[in-house]
Amino acid sequence: MDKENHPGLDPQDWDEYRTHAHALLDACIDRLTEAREHPWIPVPPQVLSSYSIPAKPLPIGSLRETLVSQVMPYATGNTHPRFFGWVHGTGLATGLLSEMVAATMNSNLGGRDHGLNYMEREVIAWARDTFGFPHTSSGLLVAGTSQATVIALSSARIRALGPDVRKKGIHGTQPLTIYSGTAAHNALRKAIELLGIGTDNLRLVPDGENGPDPEELERLILADKANGLIPMALIATAGSVDLGRFDNLNAMADLAAKHGLWLHIDGAFGAWTRLADEPWRSLSNGIERADGSQRGRAEPGGEPAQRDIVRQVHGDEDQLQSADEERHRRDHIAAMARRVDQGLLQGQIGIRCGGSTVDLGGGLVTRPNEIRRRQHHDAEADEGDHGNQPALA
Repeated sequence: MDKENHPGLDPQDWDEYRTHAHALLDACIDRLTEAREHPWIPVPPQVLSSYSIPAKPLPIGSLRETLVSQVMPYATGNTHPRFFGWVHGTGLATGLLSEMVAATMNSNLGGRDHGLNYMEREVIAWARDTFGFPHTSSGLLVAGTSQATVIALSSARIRALGPDVRKKGIHGTQPLTIYSGTAAHNALRKAIELLGIGTDNLRLVPDGENGPDPEELERLILADKANGLIPMALIATAGSVDLGRFDNLNAMADLAAKHGLWLHIDGAFGAWTRLADEPWRSLSNGIERADGSQRGRAEPGGEPAQRDIVRQVHGDEDQLQSADEERHRRDHIAAMARRVDQGLLQGQIGIRCGGSTVDLGGGLVTRPNEIRRRQHHDAEADEGDHGNQPALA
């Protein structure tokens, strides 16, 4: 490359970069230690005009100064200890360190063999054990509550209509119905729209102190069944957005089990109670009975606000995955093992096998050192007898 005319994307002077990076880190730490002095303030018009994209890149010193003087002062306000404008958490000082390392590594967690994939799996395993879910459950870290709800209800839709819905869609099927209290997060409506179910098929029941009335929910379920509709999912809330109320999760789980509905629990605001002592912990009793749940990113908690966990607890292979996917998974593992033998995948063996976005109980995320064991096991096992394999994620 002609470095004089095309210098590339790296800093031209790493020592200068280091100096300004250290100064910016100091500014970030100063803002954390002085959080009480930084309430929310509106962005002045003259600062707004400076947000336009320049024709040429800023020098590193100018970039640092812009970030410190024109960006950092105009935050959401949630890092202030008396911020009551919304439900965002304050963040943690340790989050600054982890985000700095994450940006340095710039890892893609979609596969391959590297440390952050293993760390992500440990976070998911910790959540599984904390919430009391069975070891056959699995999950994903996603961007937020809306994405988590779409993934969870997509799984519920597959269980309701069978795996062919992934190929044929919901055209020509009887309408699916979903049941919830009125305190459900707006992400529920968005997910129902995106999945093609339609909000006309969302049955909302007014909330009391313990959530929606189970008798009224059951009345609506029975009426829909009598009219030829397909009840798909029951939505329970562990910590509502408005008043922080908790549904009676065990009563909701009993109702879902009685009528064969998928139970989804929105724990974005209240799943943290599983870490607490009484009187808070018992508020979320029954969360371990969910088919799918989500745990929020940074509302009452303090971690950086860009992660959500969606968990799929139950998911029989015969209901949620087609035989073609089973064969694809085994063939894919065998092909990967052959490529390892040929030296084609050194350092790139972290695999997510199968076509689903979510591990639904069959070990879709396969650890690198498990490739041969799974290959040998699948070769000996009866075709289709994979529903009891432990999740490896």
